[in-house]
Amino acid sequence: MKRFAVFALTASALAHAQSPSSQEKPTPFAINPPDESSPFFITGKEYGDEQKEFYSRGYPRVKRNQESLLVEAKNIFTKIVSSAHLGAGSENKPVASLDVQPTTPVLKDNRELSLTYSVKNNSKTMVRLDFQSTQRIEILTRKSSGAIIDRWSDDRAFQSQEGLVVINPNERLEYQEKIPTRDMKAGESSIVEASMKSTPNYQVEQKVLPR
Repeated sequence: MKRFAVFALTASALAHAQSPSSQEKPTPFAINPPDESSPFFITGKEYGDEQKEFYSRGYPRVKRNQESLLVEAKNIFTKIVSSAHLGAGSENKPVASLDVQPTTPVLKDNRELSLTYSVKNNSKTMVRLDFQSTQRIEILTRKSSGAIIDRWSDDRAFQSQEGLVVINPNERLEYQEKIPTRDMKAGESSIVEASMKSTPNYQVEQKVLPR
């Protein structure tokens, strides 16, 4: 009987120990709210927006071609070339000149005429001349009627190779050649015409009167 009383008393004590009082009820695990002043604080909407922007750019992000150094260099070069004078349009246009000596040749003494053809760039920008072959100039000798009696390029060989010539401001491009007088007639004027092969803008002519 004593054993049963002791057991009942022990069970009652254990039950009392395991059933907390109203003052000792456990509180749920508390989580402190995030600090909105923190630089790492972000709302759900902002996070979603960041994700959309991130994936719209792609990962890893690749620089666009126009941002590359190579493209930037090409753009700079293009701007320089586009600002150059490519033939005409400037207030001070490039000027072509032709000097033929002598202008009154004696045919029996002068088998050839000396010719100097030049193009001077009087503008403030460079002049660019593009060529489809290695021929740069053409020289024609005409009768007063306009009929061609001599073509300078006929007895010369040129290669089909594109070329580029640039004339800087205040510089001159000059060619010195000789042309025959064999088809000229004494007392009949002839016209010597010179031009750049790439453009007719620099065509110039001079009269000669053989004797």
